[in-house]
Amino acid sequence: VVVSSLLFGAVHAVNPNATALGVLVICMGGVLFACGYLVTRSLWLPIGLHIGWNLVEIQVLGFAGSGHVEPSILDTSVHGPAILTGGAFGPEGGLVALAAQLIGIGFLLIVFRMASVRKQNKG
Repeated sequence: VVVSSLLFGAVHAVNPNATALGVLVICMGGVLFACGYLVTRSLWLPIGLHIGWNLVEIQVLGFAGSGHVEPSILDTSVHGPAILTGGAFGPEGGLVALAAQLIGIGFLLIVFRMASVRKQNKG
């Protein structure tokens, strides 16, 4: 989990407008995706989460995605401190995305724990 998450962050570190906080938040995204894999033992959840995040963030809402700006359905402008919003790097460069990822990781860990307890009770 740690190695794959650090690599995931490192790959995004060369993107336009990357910041140290942005790379940290991207690393936590890697932890979220790894937890998704560990819970399902399949790549469908982490791949779906990644595609869903990028599609909605960039092509629908019009935010920058890891520093990249592309045409979108909505024309969005972001106001507020970059530490919260991610600034020019996009939402995954800010504390709001970090909070969302931590909630997602917590949810997946609860699901994993419940499945483990259920499995032990059957066995």
